[in-house]
Amino acid sequence: MVAVPPQHDTQHVDDTPRHLAQRQAGTEALRTALTWAHARQPDIETTSSLLDGLPAASLAALSNQAGLIVLGSRHLSHPEDS
Repeated sequence: MVAVPPQHDTQHVDDTPRHLAQRQAGTEALRTALTWAHARQPDIETTSSLLDGLPAASLAALSNQAGLIVLGSRHLSHPEDS
C-alpha cells in the first residue's frame, strides 16, 4: 500500500503537479515491489494498493482486514538480493 496525502488547499499555489508526481512515484514503487516479491516467491499471492489519504490513517483503516502488513522504510536500506 502506498498512501498519497491529499492536495494542499491553498489559493496561492496549484498543488496538482506535486500530487500527480507522488501518485506516479507510488505507482512505480508498488510495481517494483510486486515484481521483486514475485521474482523471489512466485507462488505467493501479493497485492498492492495506491490510496489517496494520510498514510497512518489509511494503514489503520486497512489493518483490520489484513492477514499480513509489510512496511517499507523510504529507501533507507535496500532489500538483499538473496
